[in-house]
Amino acid sequence: NSSIIDNAFFKFRIEKDLGKGHIRLARIEDSIIDSDEPLFGLPDILDEEKGPYADFIDHITKLRVKMLNDLIEFEQRLTVDELEDEIREDQNNAFMEGKAIHIFDEIMGILEYVPHGYELDDEEISSNQTDEDYEDDIPDIEEEDIEEDDTMKWEDEETEEVTPYNPEEEGIPEDVKK
Repeated sequence: NSSIIDNAFFKFRIEKDLGKGHIRLARIEDSIIDSDEPLFGLPDILDEEKGPYADFIDHITKLRVKMLNDLIEFEQRLTVDELEDEIREDQNNAFMEGKAIHIFDEIMGILEYVPHGYELDDEEISSNQTDEDYEDDIPDIEEEDIEEDDTMKWEDEETEEVTPYNPEEEGIPEDVKK
């Protein structure tokens, strides 16, 4: 339902390019999903427990659990509480490490969640590709024979004349030499 997404975010469009990487945003009431222009969404987190953003998070969490239960044959069906507990644990660990959790990371954590020890089919395909598979995509290029000249030397290849060590040249006082 697009109203869940639209209610969860304050929507803004670019009103004017101010130059030097700055833009002016204007708040709009249009739907994020139906818009043809790029929009910015600022989550409505004024009430973190019961607000529209919390409803959005609950909604995508339920949808992710339903999808995972449909795609993966678990011994016991995955529950919303299990998903929330694991994501909350990851967020707590990040917090203890001093990492800030961005709203984007929170949403993507839910949308990309797969329980430990399980994989989805599309992830298996991408992880099974080896380096050899990628090498097949690279065309073979014939190496050209180029005549060598003095301009092709690297700086570290230049040879310096090495002189043998002579303690008399070091300036050691005569009383120390004796």
